[in-house]
Amino acid sequence: TTFQQLKDEARCEAAKLCLDRAELSINEVALQMGFTDPSAFHRSFKKWTQQTPGQFRATRRRSDGASTERGQ
Repeated sequence: TTFQQLKDEARCEAAKLCLDRAELSINEVALQMGFTDPSAFHRSFKKWTQQTPGQFRATRRRSDGASTERGQ
């Protein structure tokens, strides 16, 4: 494990937590993660998760809605 891998893992987890906050735009999340260019954040997030930030957020919302509908 390299320092870069640890840094990427930490940024990925932090980005996921931020993306769960609906009040933050994807561009705001990118800035909070230290990316000055939102497209660089999109590329990095896709490399980390195989999903774009928008896909990740949409998937989370669908699964949250399913949990809520089941009363969980």
